[in-house]
Amino acid sequence: MRRALVVAAATAVFVVVLALSFPTDELARWGLARAPLPDGRFVTFERAHLRPWGLVLDGATLRQPDGGALYTADWLRLRPSWSGPPWRLAAGLLGGTVDARLGTDRAVQTVEFTWTDLDLERLLAALQRGDRVSGRASGSTGLRLTAGDSPSGSGEIVLRDAVWQPSLGALADAPVHAEHATLRWDLADRRLSVAAFDLQGREMNLAASGHIEVAAALDASALDLHVSLTPQPGMPEQMRQLLDGLPRGADGTRDFVLAGTLDAPRIARP
Repeated sequence: MRRALVVAAATAVFVVVLALSFPTDELARWGLARAPLPDGRFVTFERAHLRPWGLVLDGATLRQPDGGALYTADWLRLRPSWSGPPWRLAAGLLGGTVDARLGTDRAVQTVEFTWTDLDLERLLAALQRGDRVSGRASGSTGLRLTAGDSPSGSGEIVLRDAVWQPSLGALADAPVHAEHATLRWDLADRRLSVAAFDLQGREMNLAASGHIEVAAALDASALDLHVSLTPQPGMPEQMRQLLDGLPRGADGTRDFVLAGTLDAPRIARP
């Protein structure tokens, strides 16, 4: 018994000394310097920790070739599989958390994402998008990436306490508030099928389904969405005027088709 205790104590001391002296920062920087990131980008971090659940980087930042920061994470955790993919990657960023699972099966790569409470305004700024949207986003998605073929997959996005400021002429000063919104979608052959979109808001309640033909330039993607919109007391007059002439149900619901493109949508009769 005494010998077992001595061995256990010696092992514990060895593990502590190894954890304190292991050059985790240096090895992490060595590995990141060889990571095949696009366009000359690179990753920096404040501190690295080797833990039983993976390598944890504090203050990890993806940078442009000139050193400018693109995205910064409070923490980044990489958990490789010793037998090969799938790998797990998690991060605390944009006010929320992201968890990803990366797998490879011969010529097919799979990516599974879940995210919770991401700040939409900060997310769009990181993506260098000019859209004026705020609120919180959660959801999940699974994608299949096949060599020589377009991506396919499905997912769900949930927004809460969101505000969208359209850049659409008469609506430029009429923000849309969504207390809760849910989008369920499928992607195949460059067509994004909207299985269901439901929005409950101050200005309107809205339900939509249809598809979007995804173009190489995203803003040029063609819309074909069938929409049912019920005005709420908070809808401003300029929004109501856009609905004039559309079929109207007994409860005030308007049915129409949202056509055109993402950067130039237009309302048409169903």
